Amino acid sequence: MSKENTKNSKNFLLFIFYFLLVLLFFTFQCGPRRLIITKDEEVLIIGKITFIGTKSIKDKQLKKTMRIIKEGDPYDEYKIKVGIENVLSYYKSKGFFYAKVISKKGEFYPEENLIDLSFTIDEGNRAIIKSITFKRNEIIDDKKLLKTIILHIGEPYDYLRIFTSRYNLTALYAQKGYIYADVTVSSEDSFLVNYNLTFSIEEGKKVFVKDVKIEGNETIRRRIIAREILLKPGNVYSPQKVYASQQKIYATGLFDDVKLEIEGIEDKKENVVVIFKVLEGKTKWIACGLAFQTPNRITMEAGWGHENLFNNNQLLRLNYTYDFTPPKSIFRNNKEEEAGNFVINYTEPYLFSLPIRFGLNLFNEREKTIKIIDERSSTYFGNIYGINTRIGHSINLSTNITSELKFKKASINVIGDYKPEKNIVTNSILFAYSKDTRDNIFNPRSGLLTLSSIECAGSILKGDNHFIRYVQDISIYRRFTKRSVIATKLKIGYTVPLKQSTGDSISVDERFELGGASSLRGYVESSIGSIDIRGKQSGIYLINGGEEFRFPLYRLLGGAVFFDWGGLWLNKDDIKIKGIKVGIGFGIRYNTVIGPIRIDYGYRLTDRTEKYRGNVYFAIGNAF
Repeated sequence: MSKENTKNSKNFLLFIFYFLLVLLFFTFQCGPRRLIITKDEEVLIIGKITFIGTKSIKDKQLKKTMRIIKEGDPYDEYKIKVGIENVLSYYKSKGFFYAKVISKKGEFYPEENLIDLSFTIDEGNRAIIKSITFKRNEIIDDKKLLKTIILHIGEPYDYLRIFTSRYNLTALYAQKGYIYADVTVSSEDSFLVNYNLTFSIEEGKKVFVKDVKIEGNETIRRRIIAREILLKPGNVYSPQKVYASQQKIYATGLFDDVKLEIEGIEDKKENVVVIFKVLEGKTKWIACGLAFQTPNRITMEAGWGHENLFNNNQLLRLNYTYDFTPPKSIFRNNKEEEAGNFVINYTEPYLFSLPIRFGLNLFNEREKTIKIIDERSSTYFGNIYGINTRIGHSINLSTNITSELKFKKASINVIGDYKPEKNIVTNSILFAYSKDTRDNIFNPRSGLLTLSSIECAGSILKGDNHFIRYVQDISIYRRFTKRSVIATKLKIGYTVPLKQSTGDSISVDERFELGGASSLRGYVESSIGSIDIRGKQSGIYLINGGEEFRFPLYRLLGGAVFFDWGGLWLNKDDIKIKGIKVGIGFGIRYNTVIGPIRIDYGYRLTDRTEKYRGNVYFAIGNAF
């Protein structure tokens, strides 16, 4: 190579070097200087983000859709660009295929180091579905498929609803045993040709259960598990029945874990083997508990249970609860209370090998109350014992119907100002409907629990109490955020005295009580309603509701704020809105596998006195 060529090459390289240097210099000088982040300068922050021209979708949703950038973040051109692309993609998923951003503006505030951004959007016309067709479906006709999807002719194109419709169609085929069915939807480009939405279905072959296996049981008999399984060899395979069987096995209370394995699905075989793998838990348990509520009530509880008494899942439970007020030397009161409650419960889950649940309950309740007013005292003694039998049947995994027959005798005696009552007999029959869709019975985050019942006492059943009672009790749980929950409760109890009797004729052991840690916080137990012969307050017309917001604090520690309200009356004429009592408060929760250990502080907004400072409750389990 000549010297001249070498010189020209060097000059060319120097030219490229200086050109890149100048280009780099202008790159830093042009545009908002605030984008240059150094140690001596503050970062430019995004203030408000607004959208102009949006009619169909709210600004709040569009800001959320941007995802990668939001108000208060550092200004970043790349993230803003991606955020706008996300917005347009969202518009497209909602049928606005021609939506576009026609202008972008920024307003800079140097004093605050902020920049407000505004985007003008032309939404364009929204695509409307003109027709819906199905292809290659033979097993299920078009009419039934149309009922399964959540889209209709004349509605706007919506990708999320299309995706849900695909899932519903696949689930419908799976219910009929076609678990390998594949559903595809016409692409956006083909849809825009004639606005026809097409679902193409590859049905596949029907799948059957070749065998059902149970693994992991050592001491618990196979028959106990097998009777909970809804699928048998030779049946059409149903995912819904498989998962329901898994839940039913777990619901026996005999297992710590129930896992599921399906052999043959990965290879898309026509005959599969369903395997339930169980991990046995302890069938015997001992429990004890302690609860406290101000100003002066302590409750102690002890229990023993066996979940597999005769190795056939029979349940036997013994429980004793004792509550009392400490001596007056500790708490200056005018009332002393003492009560004990002993219960023996036996449950047969399959009566005569039929899916009928039978329960036998023996109970004895003893109560003593000494009330002192102006140096005069009255003493109430109560001894209640009885038996009730219950027969129930599960309609499905979450729904049950129950009938109950109860015979109860109450021996009541009062020494003091009240006329004594003795040997009050109550014979009644009850019919109940319950539904439980809670995701966790001890600490639910979603679902509902509802109980509806009607009870008839006396009349042809004889006895001393004659009434018809209706009870509606419902609790609803909704996720507020990923880990916080809003719980709502409402209970209504309505009693109709029979044989021309009044509320006073119904004995105290058959009345509602209101107030305390599980009903209306801010009030002590049985402190709402009409004063009865025990010195407590009770009634036969009840309404009780509440809201509780539960949220996490740190690891297993949580908090709650609540609002409770309710009323209780003995006579129908006394029911008035101004008789409603209200309590508010907050609490701390320590979550365990059997529910939270909680401390609540309740403060009533009604019936306050000068010395009232609120009530503290210590208990195990949620209030509802």
